[in-house]
Amino acid sequence: MQFFNPVFQGRVITEPIAHYNKNQLYIGVFIGLLSGIAQYLRYRESAWKKHVSRFSVHLGIALALSFVLTYLAGLWIEVKAWQYWLLLFLGIFTVVTNTDYLISFLRGNAKAAGSVLSHAGFGIMIVGILASGLNKKIISNNPFLMDGLIEGASDEALRKNILLFKNSPTMMAGYELNYVHDTLDVYTRTYTVNFKRKDAQGKVVEEFNLHPNILYDKSFTKIAASNPSTKRYWNKDIFTHIASLATVEIDLEQRQAREDSLNYRPVGLIQGKKMSFQDTVHLDNPDTTLVRRYFLSLESINRSVKQPDYRPEPGDLALSVRVRVEREDEKEVYLAEPAIVLRNELMLSYPAQINELSARFRLTEDFLRQIVAFEDDLNYQDIALGVGEEKAMLGVTIRFDGFNRQPVNPDYQAEEGDLPVGAQLRVTDSKGNRFPAEPVFLIRNGQAFDFKDMVEELGLHIRFPLLDPKTEKITLRVARSLEDGGAIPVDVATNSLRSDYIVLEAIEFPGINLFWLGSSLMMVGLAFSMGVRLSARKPKAA
Repeated sequence: MQFFNPVFQGRVITEPIAHYNKNQLYIGVFIGLLSGIAQYLRYRESAWKKHVSRFSVHLGIALALSFVLTYLAGLWIEVKAWQYWLLLFLGIFTVVTNTDYLISFLRGNAKAAGSVLSHAGFGIMIVGILASGLNKKIISNNPFLMDGLIEGASDEALRKNILLFKNSPTMMAGYELNYVHDTLDVYTRTYTVNFKRKDAQGKVVEEFNLHPNILYDKSFTKIAASNPSTKRYWNKDIFTHIASLATVEIDLEQRQAREDSLNYRPVGLIQGKKMSFQDTVHLDNPDTTLVRRYFLSLESINRSVKQPDYRPEPGDLALSVRVRVEREDEKEVYLAEPAIVLRNELMLSYPAQINELSARFRLTEDFLRQIVAFEDDLNYQDIALGVGEEKAMLGVTIRFDGFNRQPVNPDYQAEEGDLPVGAQLRVTDSKGNRFPAEPVFLIRNGQAFDFKDMVEELGLHIRFPLLDPKTEKITLRVARSLEDGGAIPVDVATNSLRSDYIVLEAIEFPGINLFWLGSSLMMVGLAFSMGVRLSARKPKAA
């Protein structure tokens, strides 16, 4: 083979689409020809001469009509090669001859219509394949906008794909696209992309959402598949799928490498107080720098984690902080909620990204130690309270409102025979802010236990070790882990590149519904013929 064809490379198919199209096209031509004339054939016909005239007339009319319809279809379908013209002609020829056979020869004999439906369906399917394949239009392109944005992208990739930043509308082919949000369900991340088609005056004439998704593998480190989403019309489909994501969203190792490369700096934050944070950016000129100033404030400390990658497990100690971020040269206000989880002896950090600022926030062991503290390091003080009483200590006022016979505490797991009771407390700080707390006292198998509650915002630890059932007075043990001023450490990095984008491919397939119609007719014809055949096998009643 290499002697006659020097470019032959054995059995390796270097261009599979072109290879299979070239070979399967002639299979389609052959089947189209047989499907067009098979209905006229008669099994073991001995008097052929008496049918040849009628056969010739119908065949001639079918050929002429097929030539005309092929020419008209060619005005719509962008046929550029004689092979495609041949396939298109035989697809239309199949539809014409089977329609003629249905009208002229069957004459109401519905039992024999199954093969006609299947053959005509094949012809319509061929036309649909050519229309959608040759007329397909890639609408996800904006070369001027994309130039230089997709790192390492080839010219072909720039022609086929468009980069969409989250909540940043982008124009393409008469549509305004907006990557609105994404949701993670187990291993599937689904993206919502809003399409707005506008007229020449910029007025929105159509709006819809598409939802392509990607599927991670079970280790959550690689993308196993990208599944499309399609908008269907009577005459076309708009097909979309995720062509690529930010590297840190695809590969866990790359994400960790990016995290390790960031220049984090600790900032001490106090609830309700703005803290200044300054960042210096070196521009292209080594002697030119840009100083950006941020204002950070701690809004709250929470015992919940909203990070999409976090999957809670029993026994987790999960904490997060809500940080308010402002930049001196902007009026926009941003919020970040980094989190940290203590799971047995393992510490898991979940940083939060503000993509508009290329800023990243994380909580570290220093934060955990500051908020939680170890029991041995806490200096507890005892107070006794009755229902309705309050006392001031450690810079706060604690009020005892009553008992709860069905307490809820993250460290308490109920067992049969337990006698639990919670102390419902109100803690007021020096600024008048109020916080609820409910430590638990428990009797289990004749032994007394207690489970502390925390007011994370104040670094306050409260235990309920003793209850006097006669006087209904309780003894509380209270300690604070936050240093004076209540500052907690949050690490900040301002050199974190944006990762909230997708690379989308969108293709318009005109006439693809002809493919679906033809495929459906083939199946309907097959099912119809099977039904007729099975009904003919049933024994007739005596």
